Amino acid sequence: MSYPYPHYNGEADAEAHIRAYLTTWQANHASKRLGLVEANISKIVEFGLSLDGQAASWYSQNDISEFADFDQLWQEFVQLFHRRIPQRDLMSQFYAILQEANETVPQFVIRFQSLRRQLTRSPTPEELTEIFLTGLREPLRTTLQLMDLSGQPIEEVIRRVLRLDSAQSMSMASL
Repeated sequence: MSYPYPHYNGEADAEAHIRAYLTTWQANHASKRLGLVEANISKIVEFGLSLDGQAASWYSQNDISEFADFDQLWQEFVQLFHRRIPQRDLMSQFYAILQEANETVPQFVIRFQSLRRQLTRSPTPEELTEIFLTGLREPLRTTLQLMDLSGQPIEEVIRRVLRLDSAQSMSMASL
């Protein structure tokens, strides 16, 4: 399954966007045994898929073959677009996160994890699980309330949610 890239439109921290992009890129290419050169080219080329607005314009105006490697692209991107978002704003966004109507569960997971990585003080494991599960849309949220997820790390909760979502999607497709 291919995961869509998170989109940077200038509202998020540029460094956090790079981390979210690389996480998604790795998930999309984990089974592809790319060599270092091919992986580097792929990261540079696909990075444009994660940009909107001014960042997308900047990317399209560059000759991407001039980037020696993804690290150079990363440095230029951060130099041009980096801005710190106050932690109180990030905390407010994180505690109020909700899966949007047109957002798939994997897209929500990427957005949740991206926002989580930007926090300087991580919520407790129990809070992480509660925030994540509360943010999911119905009927998945109600289904998950029937499962005992207490005491499990957030990564395991997310894995179980993704498996359950995948199973529900497959059963709906067979109807």
